[in-house]
Amino acid sequence: MENTKKVLKEVLSFNEPKEIKKFIAENESNIYTGKNVDGQDVMIRLDKGKGMLVETLNSKGWWEWNEYDESGFVVSQGITPSAEIEEKLAHRNED
Repeated sequence: MENTKKVLKEVLSFNEPKEIKKFIAENESNIYTGKNVDGQDVMIRLDKGKGMLVETLNSKGWWEWNEYDESGFVVSQGITPSAEIEEKLAHRNED
């Protein structure tokens, strides 16, 4: 996968696995960035034809992520602290 970021301009509905499957099959492997309908930052790490990882920065500064397989189904999900949260935690541990 290339290390470049592309801005995602189209709207992708995450309600239908068939739409997600189509997106995974038709778009090039890359990192795509944009905003969702709620204005949150979104990053998609796409591996064409194989799957993708979709990360959304929530209002508390955590990245919520869903991993999708080539069929458009969620295979795992979780949360990861943003760089800002990690920095706050590091300073907190220093005190």
